[in-house]
Amino acid sequence: MQVLDLGYRVKGKGEWYTTHGDVFPIHGASMKPFGRHNGMRSFPSEDRSKGSPEWNAYRIVCSNGVIRLSVNGKEVSGGEDCNYRKGYLALESEGAPVEFRNLRLKELPSSQTPPDLTAPLDQGWRALFTGLDLRGWKTNAGTAATWQASGERLRQKPGAGNEAATLWTSDEFGDAQFVLDCRVAKPANPAGVAPSQDAAREKAPAVSVRGKLMVTLAALSPEQHERVVITVRGREVTVQQGQRSPASLTLPEGTPTRGALGLMDTGVSAEFMNLYAREL
Repeated sequence: MQVLDLGYRVKGKGEWYTTHGDVFPIHGASMKPFGRHNGMRSFPSEDRSKGSPEWNAYRIVCSNGVIRLSVNGKEVSGGEDCNYRKGYLALESEGAPVEFRNLRLKELPSSQTPPDLTAPLDQGWRALFTGLDLRGWKTNAGTAATWQASGERLRQKPGAGNEAATLWTSDEFGDAQFVLDCRVAKPANPAGVAPSQDAAREKAPAVSVRGKLMVTLAALSPEQHERVVITVRGREVTVQQGQRSPASLTLPEGTPTRGALGLMDTGVSAEFMNLYAREL
């Protein structure tokens, strides 16, 4: 359910998105939209939202695979044949302050949603990064000079590879799984000479597991973020990077059973986002 201030304007407004009242599926879900639409995105039939700092009333009704949105007292958009038809509710901020109030929920009679149309159960993932600042991470003079939180991204400035600038989570983890998206900055290459493979590996971003194991994120593209999933069970560590075959690593003997996750300063300029963890 799109909730944006009317003053928000980027290219495409009114063409493939509006600032309020759009209903559209995400993350692999699907829907047959009502009324004016673009793909599976249902556009509002009229503009009924009020600009900041006024409040807007949204009423959402979901029943038997049909979703209907009313804005300030009138239905404006929605869709049918929704998949999923049963799942969780979420309130989202895309990197800017937002306020919600008077949240009320009324459960309607069940339409006996089948399992294949029900969202997967919550697996216990929690965010490691607020998207706004370095709360939840241990900081010092070195990290302050190396890391910057901006626009839902953790940006690592190019440096000399300072171990003291490793950014550690405040929490420690035992057997756990971590998710992060990473990309490197486009390298400066005024001479037009491609760097060697060894140089590229030396400049790759890296993650530290419990302070004892360095996981190098090699061959990243500056064009897009790549998903990395790190699974730790006992001393065994599995690293899934993009669509490549998983890599198996082993923590050294004597590694503590719990420890923080670290984003290392390897001297390369990199960008991280969507950082999550869950205990196993």
